[in-house]
Amino acid sequence: MKTMVVKEIKLDGTLCLRSKNAIKTLQDLNVMDTIDRIIAVSEKDPSSEGWSLVEKYNSNIAPFFIVEEDSGTRVYNGVFHYLREFLKLDIPDEKEVMEMMDQNPDLDFI
Repeated sequence: MKTMVVKEIKLDGTLCLRSKNAIKTLQDLNVMDTIDRIIAVSEKDPSSEGWSLVEKYNSNIAPFFIVEEDSGTRVYNGVFHYLREFLKLDIPDEKEVMEMMDQNPDLDFI
C-alpha cells in the first residue's frame, strides 16, 4: 500500500491555506506516518508530477489523497474525507461538511 498527499504551492512559493491546514491536522492527530509521499502541485511548474496526478485523477482541489492498494486506487478529496473514510477516525460531520463547503463555494446550506 502507498499513500500520497498532493498539496498546492502558490505562485509566490507558499503553501496554499487548505494544504497548510491539512498538513497541520495530520501532524496534530499524529497520523503523518500514514503518508508515504507528499507531492507538490506548483502553480509555477505545470509540468510537475503533481499536475500529472491532478489530470490523472481529475481533481481540481488541493490537497487530495491517493491511496494505492493491490485492490485498486482510491482518491480522497480533503483531509477529513481521508481521515474518516480511510483511517476510520471519528471525525465530526461538521468538519467534513465545512471542508466540502470550502472546496465548493458555489454550494449553500439549505
